[in-house]
Amino acid sequence: MKKALLSLSVLIAFLGLSASVCRADVFDFTLSGASDSGSGTITATEQGTSGIYDITAITGTLNGIAISSLLPVKTYPDSAQSGNDNLFYYPEVYISPNIVASNLDDNGTSFTLADGEEFNLWFGVISGCPKTLGNTNTYYLMDGPGPGPYDYTYDPVSFDLTAETAEPASLLLLGTGALGVFLLWHRRRAVKQI
Repeated sequence: MKKALLSLSVLIAFLGLSASVCRADVFDFTLSGASDSGSGTITATEQGTSGIYDITAITGTLNGIAISSLLPVKTYPDSAQSGNDNLFYYPEVYISPNIVASNLDDNGTSFTLADGEEFNLWFGVISGCPKTLGNTNTYYLMDGPGPGPYDYTYDPVSFDLTAETAEPASLLLLGTGALGVFLLWHRRRAVKQI
């Protein structure tokens, strides 16, 4: 009986630890502006610092066109400040000097659409951003370049990011399956002892 209790304790500890591993590194997003709107999913890996994530993939649509790929770090925009860093902050928020809290920084996240057009989603103000677009403490969706090296278009957008959570039904199914395996093991062991 003591061995059975020990085994059951180990099983409960395993289930408890596996439930904490089931936390989401997948996030849903929506964005909407005067010229652009879209939604999708961001897959990310948390860095050692809690709340800072490296984006590893992005899927969804922008203006009805599929988002085809995440661009590598520091590749777009190539002529603006330092390029994208593909980081986001959740649930902690990034705060830059003189800028309100946000889920993105001023380097932003860059991606390509299925038609080949490249975009950068970022927060705040960088050199060359027209301040006539309204509040500078906002998210911007940037694409271009235009005829000149700094001729990008900037669309102020609202941006919402939410973490996907593991379904309780999936965790229940995992737990009952593990309990069934334990009971089967316990029964076979009891039969062998007779």
